[in-house]
Amino acid sequence: MIPDLIEPEEVTDLLRLLVRTPSVTGEERAVAEVVAAWLRERGVEARLVEAEPGRPNVIAAFGSGRPGLVLNGHYDVVPVGAGWTRDPWGGEIEDGRLYGRGAADMKAGVACAMVAFVAATRAVREPLGRLLLTLVIDEEDAGRGTRAVIRDGLDCDWAVVCEPTDLVAVRAARGNCYLDVTVSGVSAHAGNPDLGVNAIHAGAEVVRRVVEFDRELQRRTHPLLMPPRTGVGTIEGGLLVSAVAPDCTMRIDRRTLPGEDGASALADLQRVLAAAPIEPAAAQVAVALTMEMPPFETPADHPLLAALRACAEEAGARPAEPIGATYATDAGFIARDAGLPVVVFGPGSVTEAHRPDESVPLADLPVAARTYALLAERILTGRWR
Repeated sequence: MIPDLIEPEEVTDLLRLLVRTPSVTGEERAVAEVVAAWLRERGVEARLVEAEPGRPNVIAAFGSGRPGLVLNGHYDVVPVGAGWTRDPWGGEIEDGRLYGRGAADMKAGVACAMVAFVAATRAVREPLGRLLLTLVIDEEDAGRGTRAVIRDGLDCDWAVVCEPTDLVAVRAARGNCYLDVTVSGVSAHAGNPDLGVNAIHAGAEVVRRVVEFDRELQRRTHPLLMPPRTGVGTIEGGLLVSAVAPDCTMRIDRRTLPGEDGASALADLQRVLAAAPIEPAAAQVAVALTMEMPPFETPADHPLLAALRACAEEAGARPAEPIGATYATDAGFIARDAGLPVVVFGPGSVTEAHRPDESVPLADLPVAARTYALLAERILTGRWR
């Protein structure tokens, strides 16, 4: 039985190894090499494939038939930040939880996918389907790792992204994009402000309209997801306090629903800013889309959902209806750019992500690993129906 091939201690030890290998976004090579070495030691042909110079993904494949299943996860993590009471790279275990940066987001999911992949290759002698493991860089920034995998050809039919979901299937999620606003004015001495054009004053009106537009967005609804939202995340400008500010720039976060994309979000903001003149009228306002992670939605009756839920319950997860998520993941790129039905499912909680003393419950690890392994086995043996 494939669950018998999943040893909880092995998953825990692997997660500690991954957490103890720092991999802040942009500096992923060390952990990629650890991941590849671990897989190779267990007979898996794991390839390091550069998504960006010096920043490799790890790719492994088993079988060549159809259908094909991809298990996807990212091993880059956000910076440590302040407020930790534990070693963020220590992988400490206490009261049934493993602590460290990336423990939940999402080295736990990566470890479970790795163990499941190895178990599936050992359990299935003659695969009828195909299993692909894509462990990637840069999800915490712009998704360059998964986008590179898709550009190279993601030859599969179904996808599971192993982000933390408390072991509940996520079939829809909002997307995210960044809109950069640049306001250009004219500098002058503050003693003669009429000789200049104050870009910060114009920027204040931009901020007011963004706040007003956020109220409009909250009236848009979706049966599984929170409304789209928008807000100014950063703002800067000016030369010095005694000068009319010649420039003002701001970065705006925009959460999108399925059916929206970066282009429509950009058009929305341009419409809001063009609705009435922005004072001072001589200020020039430009908007650009600088980052986009797409939303996704998989139909409730898709067989991937039924298969995953059956495997999860067999592995020990509590029965639960699929849900929607507030956060964006690489699942959006897989759905939009590769055209695959995708579900997000993994150990731990997203509420642990990006916070001090990040942790994951050890009890989730064997359940997630067995879920992935059972699903992989059914794909590889044609028993998924």
